[in-house]
Amino acid sequence: MVLSPTTLFLISIIALVVGILSVIAGLGGGVFIVPILTVLFKYEMPIVVGTTLASTTFISLVGVIGARKRKEIDFKFAFAFLIPATISTFFGALITDMIPEIILLSILFSLALLLSIRMLLESRKKKKLGIKTYRRDKIQELKKEKKEQEEHSHKIAFFARFHYPWLRPFITIKRDEYEFKISIPVIIVFGLLIGFITGLLGSSGGWLISPLMILGFGYTPIVASGTSLFIILIKAIVGGTTHVIQGHFDMILFFVLSVFLPIGGFIGDLIKRRMKNRIVGLILGFCLLGVSAVILVFYFIL
Repeated sequence: MVLSPTTLFLISIIALVVGILSVIAGLGGGVFIVPILTVLFKYEMPIVVGTTLASTTFISLVGVIGARKRKEIDFKFAFAFLIPATISTFFGALITDMIPEIILLSILFSLALLLSIRMLLESRKKKKLGIKTYRRDKIQELKKEKKEQEEHSHKIAFFARFHYPWLRPFITIKRDEYEFKISIPVIIVFGLLIGFITGLLGSSGGWLISPLMILGFGYTPIVASGTSLFIILIKAIVGGTTHVIQGHFDMILFFVLSVFLPIGGFIGDLIKRRMKNRIVGLILGFCLLGVSAVILVFYFIL
């Protein structure tokens, strides 16, 4: 497909903005890029999905490098989630053609809308914290606020309450002066469910993983975002390679996305360094609201 300079410019700007928001919120970006390119720029869906997933590798890598340096990735959770999620994603993809597209889109719209409302409501309950300041007289106050955020995240978590002996083994989540335990079997079930849903819908799943890590397992938004990006990176490498082998790939589009998504991701990572959990949670909530709006407008209205 030959692209005009104007089209290239517009796609570049879209990729830049999506890259910024994706790294902050812990999303892959494809949930925005795919419908926009398909509806507005008339790309074929398989080409967009394959090319976007392949280019997501680079933006995820940018986010993961920054998150790793700041210790914002829980690798135990990530690997306990990834193995079952990868298996169930395959089975979800197998039955996608058996389910009408309107049902799949309705599921996607409903999940995004419900999660956005829950995230925004929970973020509003937290004390307004704003952006970090690093003056010495604020250090103790910041530590206290961070501990309060972690305790609040654990209190609203659903799956973190499952401490029955028959749900062993557990992994311990340590956050400064606060810690709690999560059942590995529960994480595996969670991975199977999310993997199956993302397999059905053909997405990397970041828009589901981040909010459910927060609401389901008690992670703070910043750690959920970093861990989600790591999971997306692995899934993007596997899924992107598969699509390229199948020929679902556009070299020009890949080049544009591979340049501007990571640039946006780098900017997003710089911004995220100075953000508090509440702000990251709000951005994630609004991104999910944006996902539901994109689906409603591009798939049900246009």
